[in-house]
Amino acid sequence: STREQLTNSTIFLGTLGNLHVLELKSIIYQKLMLSSSRCLHMEIHIPEVIDTVPCMDSMDLARVIGIFLDNAIAAASETHENSLFCGILKDEDYLTIIIKNPCTTQTGNMERLYDPGYTTKGNGHGIGLPNARKILGQYPDVLHNTNCHDNYFLQQLKLPETYSSKGKRVSNSAV
Repeated sequence: STREQLTNSTIFLGTLGNLHVLELKSIIYQKLMLSSSRCLHMEIHIPEVIDTVPCMDSMDLARVIGIFLDNAIAAASETHENSLFCGILKDEDYLTIIIKNPCTTQTGNMERLYDPGYTTKGNGHGIGLPNARKILGQYPDVLHNTNCHDNYFLQQLKLPETYSSKGKRVSNSAV
């Protein structure tokens, strides 16, 4: 029911409150509402306060996360599980963003997903992930991992907390 959907969405808004980066918070909230409207359960896990985004423009990160979440929502809609996960974790070294969703088909060559025009959805699709890759290509310090295993698709971004202006990591002792 609609009431259950809103209750489930409201439960996870609590951890979204830990995200103080407006661009990122806005896109995650928007995708939470989209997933709820499609009767999907989107778990958001942000256990610590996130005030800033290291080494990447927050608008660029929001675009990438928006693309990843759109794909996760579309894929989760095609499964019986009807759920997805978005987590933002931080430690001394990285801000880590994880998006995980069930998928119905195993993707063979992960690299092919990023080819312009390649899609598993049909005509008129296949531009989101190449755009995400292009944006991420501007940030050599950001580690991006795409994985599909046991009917789950995972996108992971690791943004280093300490980096130089030339895109090279520096040790904490040098800062």
